[in-house]
Amino acid sequence: MKTLRAVLATSVVVIRDGQKCRISSTELVVGDVVLLSTNEIVAADVRLVEVRGGLRLDRSALTGESEPVEATVRHLHDEVRVRYASATNMAFARSVVVFGSGKGVVVAVGAHTLQNSFTHMLTARQAAGSSSSSSFKDAKRSEFVQRELTRLAVFITASSLAISGAYLVVWAVYIRHLLEYSGRDLVLG
Repeated sequence: MKTLRAVLATSVVVIRDGQKCRISSTELVVGDVVLLSTNEIVAADVRLVEVRGGLRLDRSALTGESEPVEATVRHLHDEVRVRYASATNMAFARSVVVFGSGKGVVVAVGAHTLQNSFTHMLTARQAAGSSSSSSFKDAKRSEFVQRELTRLAVFITASSLAISGAYLVVWAVYIRHLLEYSGRDLVLG
């Protein structure tokens, strides 16, 4: 587990006490000011406060968007019902900076990021869906399998009886034929 965390951990440039410093992404806390630059993976959910050079983020792993999103710093509270995942003033964890640079304030880290919220929600939904209907689905599946096995057993039994009957008829004809010829041989002989 420690090895996996070491692989997933990235370094991040933050401003702490007015000084730029590079820290591990695992040391990020809410309220840290993070500097983003091209080709970096965003380590936490960040509210953008400064955008330079047309900052574009690849959110395809999170939202499935095929094109990078142009980031802004404008407040979105005026727009009607903006989805959190669609907010252009946010850089979400595991997004990639594909162009430009920016600065933002960390609003969520670790298990509290949008990415992990999706993961937990999907896991919970799958667990709830499988537990509530699993016994019904299992019963239906078991009933289907039992019915198919019964059909297979009937087919094998019928086939065995037909083959045995055919073999018995062939054997009887052969014996009769054998007796007829052996009786002629006795008469002729």
